[in-house]
Amino acid sequence: MSAFLITGRGGSGKSTIAAELARRGYKALDGDNIPGLSRWEDTATGRPVEVDFHGFVDYTKVAWNWESEVLKKVISANTQDQEPFFLCGSASNQANLYDGFATVFVLELDSKTHRERLSFRDSAYGKDLKMMSELIDKHQSLVKELAQAGAIVVNVNQSLEKAVDDILDHVNKSDTPIQPKPATFREALDAATKFLSSVENAGGRLDAELLLAYVLKRDRVWLRAHDDELLTDFQAADFEYLVSRRSEHVPIVHLTGTREFYGLDFAITPEVLTPRVETEQMVEWAVETTPQGDRLIDVGTGSGAIAVAIAVHRPDLKITATDISETELAVARANAKTHGIDLNFRVADLWEGAVDVGADSDTPAKFDTIVTNLPYLQNDADLMPEVRREPAVALFGGPDGLDLYRRFLADLPKHLAFGGHLYTECDPWQHESLITEAAKVGLKPLRQGYFILEFELSQ
Repeated sequence: MSAFLITGRGGSGKSTIAAELARRGYKALDGDNIPGLSRWEDTATGRPVEVDFHGFVDYTKVAWNWESEVLKKVISANTQDQEPFFLCGSASNQANLYDGFATVFVLELDSKTHRERLSFRDSAYGKDLKMMSELIDKHQSLVKELAQAGAIVVNVNQSLEKAVDDILDHVNKSDTPIQPKPATFREALDAATKFLSSVENAGGRLDAELLLAYVLKRDRVWLRAHDDELLTDFQAADFEYLVSRRSEHVPIVHLTGTREFYGLDFAITPEVLTPRVETEQMVEWAVETTPQGDRLIDVGTGSGAIAVAIAVHRPDLKITATDISETELAVARANAKTHGIDLNFRVADLWEGAVDVGADSDTPAKFDTIVTNLPYLQNDADLMPEVRREPAVALFGGPDGLDLYRRFLADLPKHLAFGGHLYTECDPWQHESLITEAAKVGLKPLRQGYFILEFELSQ
């Protein structure tokens, strides 16, 4: 058996120990961040409860417990080989939850250190000394109970490195000492694929390859041609950390920080929408059909992917790119700089702030071409976990998804030259409704792609 539990009450350092084990090349997960594993329970009834972290939480009346079936699944997925697997987290004092582990390690620290760690933020329980004392007493009681049941008590008043050394010392003194062995790229990919599949991650193999290629600073073609090479300890630790985060449905792009779009690499942060392949048709059409030297604006540019991609292929165009705040524009500016593109960036809420008036303005009052990928998802849309991590302001467009487009279209004739073209994106089932809204301001549909629409201002 190669599964080991590292537990302890809040503030005892479980997450940092998991990170240090992973850095050393061991398979270690922070159990409190595995989707579906943990839940809050009423300590009196054992029933699940909702906890509002924005208000006062009485930690003496609720417990952070683990779903036993999910726990079994996590253990099974990570113990197929003979390498040690460390699960770190605040499980509970339910003895049956510990049956799947070879050894339970419980983290112990003195009351003074525990109090300091629990007070590290200006939080409700940090300011309530009585409740904090009760919480510390519960921790001491748990340590005693688990020690009596055979748990190994680890002193975390010492350094992080020494605490992890003590844990590994106990592991390696067992009847079958286990040491992490170097893995080939292929073995690492196989293990990561199996793990990601166990947590219902549909893109298991592809995601594993993308993450390992990122760690190795190579592409997937090179990776497949060298799959019998060995990972270094640091590469293995980095890869396992990224795979662990991906299992929590963190988007690949938020782990690697980049996404390819229209043959170009773009920096992506959690503050901007990840550009998708279906949007590339908008760039393709605009590049092909926009007349020489035209004035073009990208409304709601986000990462700047659309505007920059058009500019790279059409340096003759005069391009303006807008977004609602400098946070988003900072990402777009960085991407433009990376690709050597000079764009006119402006903070604007749709058309408000998008244009200047006066002889000295650097932004025209009207444009020949407009591109935009406004939020078009319905507010109650059922989304994949990865999509829910995208910025909501870039996703949702009201009850039918078209509220932003209605606001945008209302003033569009003031800013689009007669005969000019508009390119939009929305779900295929919304095309008819968007075409109807566009007709109200004199826009005639010219082309329909799967997601992309092209209009001409003809009235």
